[in-house]
This record gives sequence, C-alpha cells and structure tokens, in this order.
Amino acid sequence: MALEYAAAIEDLLQHPESFQSLDFTALPSPSTHPDETVRALATEYFLKMCELPGNTTLHVQPITPDMTPEQVEAVRQFNQGRYDR
Repeated sequence: MALEYAAAIEDLLQHPESFQSLDFTALPSPSTHPDETVRALATEYFLKMCELPGNTTLHVQPITPDMTPEQVEAVRQFNQGRYDR
C-alpha cells in the first residue's frame, strides 16, 4: 500500500459507511477527488452524463467521514432507490 493513500484507507476503515462514496454512481468527494478543481469538474461532467437521453443511471451523493449523523441520514434518504438499474 502506498503511504500517500494510508490516511484515506484509514478513514474508510474507521467509517465503513463511507465505502458508499466509492460507488461508480456517487458524485466525487474529497475522499475520491482530493483536488477541489478536479472534483468540481468531475461533478459537473458526471451530472451532464447522467442527463444524456436514454441514460438510466441516477447519481448518488457520497457519504464521507467528516459528515454529521444528520448529514449522513439526509444523504441516505436522498440516495434511497437511486442505484443503477
């Protein structure tokens, strides 16, 4: 394991619900896209791809280690039923 990823791996292990942010339908998060500019661009274009005619993929919001329990619950409610078909 590369040392540069050790902190991210530890975060995932300490917060197992954050594994959901690795889903291919999840919006980019600081865990998956640490660079803010890259994350913003990836989000913009992923959402545009989700809007393409005939696309059935609905994006989900990521759960990240820094979220409060209330934020996690809000994301869970948003994501309910939105998984790839």
